[in-house]
Amino acid sequence: MRNKTWYLVICTFMVVFLPAKVPAATLPMTESSSALTPPAAYTRKIKIMSYNIHFGVGTDGSYDVARVAKVIRRSRADIIGLQEVDVHYSDRSHFDDEISLLAQALHMNYVFAPIYDFPQANKGADRRQSGVAIISRYPIVKSYNHLQSRLSTEERSPVLKPIPGFLEAVVQVNHTPITVYDAHLDYRDDSRIRVLQVREMMSIISGQLSMPEESGRRSPSIGVSPGIEASRHSGTQVLLGDFNAAPGQPELAPLYKHFQNTLAKCRKDCFTFPADKPLWQLDFVMVPLSAHVVRASVQPEPKASDHRPVVAVVKFRVN
Repeated sequence: MRNKTWYLVICTFMVVFLPAKVPAATLPMTESSSALTPPAAYTRKIKIMSYNIHFGVGTDGSYDVARVAKVIRRSRADIIGLQEVDVHYSDRSHFDDEISLLAQALHMNYVFAPIYDFPQANKGADRRQSGVAIISRYPIVKSYNHLQSRLSTEERSPVLKPIPGFLEAVVQVNHTPITVYDAHLDYRDDSRIRVLQVREMMSIISGQLSMPEESGRRSPSIGVSPGIEASRHSGTQVLLGDFNAAPGQPELAPLYKHFQNTLAKCRKDCFTFPADKPLWQLDFVMVPLSAHVVRASVQPEPKASDHRPVVAVVKFRVN
């Protein structure tokens, strides 16, 4: 009887004073719980190229814009930023409208932003222009040709002044607007102009400064879709161009606060200039820090231009 009494006392103590086991389903969720952190959502893979085409003149001295088109076609790039593009400019490019020829050959949309714009050489001829361009297999729904501080390469005694040629275009990739910037920075050994140009670019990209000169000439395209203005401030921005500086040069440092160099992990054949025997990476495909770089490389093309193109496959984070 005494043993039974002690047994009852012990059982009562356990029921009253010891906590019951809480079912796992009712345990409180912590901040680190995966239920509170949904998996990141990314766009489909997009292949992006940056290519200085040297007005269609290759390392062999021959002008051949069809050869440039073949290089781009072979890459299967979706969006391409081009530098040193001529439109009826001079005999160096046979007075061709290079951007129209390339877009027609590739069956793509385009926008062209002149850096230099001069009167026609002959009465009744087209204006002579040279600048940067973006071509895309997706619709280009909006574009701006932003002013940028430059020393003209077409003047004997140039002075630093605002000149157009920093191109911004919104490319509609399915339901996602991608904002693409295309730049050609100063080539001189003195880096102070590039320092200023990078500062201006980042101000424009961040929305703090707006210096649109004109919309640029572009192929027929669909109307503006909802959310276009917001794309500037999302993780869907791309910066392309010939920066005339290597990745580690100080003037490019501000870019890395917002962008990553898609060739950062490249360990072999990573240089773009000069095309026949590359010694430096001067050409860039840069994407937001939040983007996923699937792969990136320099295309082994030694003849079509004096630069080799950079191609990157990227997925953009959209949540």
